[in-house]
Amino acid sequence: MRSIGDADGGFTVAPIDGNGVVRVRAWGFWPPAIANAFADSLFESAQGGRKPTQIMIDAESLKPQREEGQAAFSAVCERASKFGGTRIEIFVTSSLTKLQLARITKEWRRKGVVDLKGGESV
Repeated sequence: MRSIGDADGGFTVAPIDGNGVVRVRAWGFWPPAIANAFADSLFESAQGGRKPTQIMIDAESLKPQREEGQAAFSAVCERASKFGGTRIEIFVTSSLTKLQLARITKEWRRKGVVDLKGGESV
């Protein structure tokens, strides 16, 4: 499992499993260096020819992000859509973080790439 960041903010990425699932845990507030590493870290397994079929992001401890963090989530959605068939599930309980992620992923949710789960409905 790859871990980037510290107790204040970061994420872990488990290697793609036999079913094509990548499991991610994201927490805290991300400075630019952590945000910039997010998308590449999630898709490293795809560089070896293995395409993720599902990306499951546990964002229950993630705080609302500045521009770099928002851009990181947008980049993940865009890259997943290019694989065709890769779905992203984001689990979030903070209403404010969920509203932010809902705004960022709106286009990708309409296209069926992203599903936000947890907390109040958006």
